Amino acid sequence: MVCPPHILTQLQNRGIVPINVTAMEGSAHHYGNCTRRDENGYVREWEEPIYGMQNASEYKGFDLPHNTRICDHTGHMSEVVACDGVLWKLTRVIHSQPYCSAEECEKSIEKLQQFHHVRLTVTDDALSWYSNHSRLCIMVRNDPILFRDFRRSFRYWLILHTKIGRFGHCRMHDNFFPDGMEPPHFLFFDIIECADFHSVRLGFDPSVKFTSAIFEEYTTQETLDYMKKKHKQWCWERCGVRPSWILPLLVTRYIGHLRFMIALKASYAPVKDPIDGRLRPPKRFRDSFEVDFGSLRG
Repeated sequence: MVCPPHILTQLQNRGIVPINVTAMEGSAHHYGNCTRRDENGYVREWEEPIYGMQNASEYKGFDLPHNTRICDHTGHMSEVVACDGVLWKLTRVIHSQPYCSAEECEKSIEKLQQFHHVRLTVTDDALSWYSNHSRLCIMVRNDPILFRDFRRSFRYWLILHTKIGRFGHCRMHDNFFPDGMEPPHFLFFDIIECADFHSVRLGFDPSVKFTSAIFEEYTTQETLDYMKKKHKQWCWERCGVRPSWILPLLVTRYIGHLRFMIALKASYAPVKDPIDGRLRPPKRFRDSFEVDFGSLRG
């Protein structure tokens, strides 16, 4: 159910939902969903779920289970960003309007709060637009992925470089791989729909390894290494993300330059004359002056 504009404004003013979300039609998805592709099969609109936790099953993201009382008259809100030729719709809020008390709502969502780190807000009856007897429940993840981090993920890069065929089978863009390199099996591309912790955070979270997210049995190591290399190169060019050794190198170079400038200034600093105690130019500077200009005085 689409949230009416005046209700959305009240929720934003109260700080219950982010100010950059848009009310969407339909219910939220457990998995990533391509909502539009062009005639060549390239993704043009993508709906991204609220990602699940590390121990989530079946590679699912967060959504309300259908066997709970709180799952009634559901809807969602998304952060909408146009970037790299795709309209991204990142689900930020899931809402429902069940016929139950505030206490019952909180009891139904208690396990989900612990499991998915979502925050539940049960509003007053006046904000529920479905019925005078229903209650509006708002669920927001405590630690959402910012778009700038999502853009660096391996899934994001893979979605951009994937073609989706007529029957849903995926493959990389034409001429992506060098001649002789074996492309991945189409089941490899299931990661673009997975919304569990590892699949979503792969590529920008150092704690997530490829072995925990990639379906390695559907590709060769050579092919996977090539794709990882292309992903890093793309992040460097588009996102300004540098390899891990670049930042320490820049810091080391800056510190070295700083030390050189300090030593240079110290070498020209005035020194106290041991005879009369007055500050005079350093001996090295005076000797150089005598060599260059002493003959002129004679």
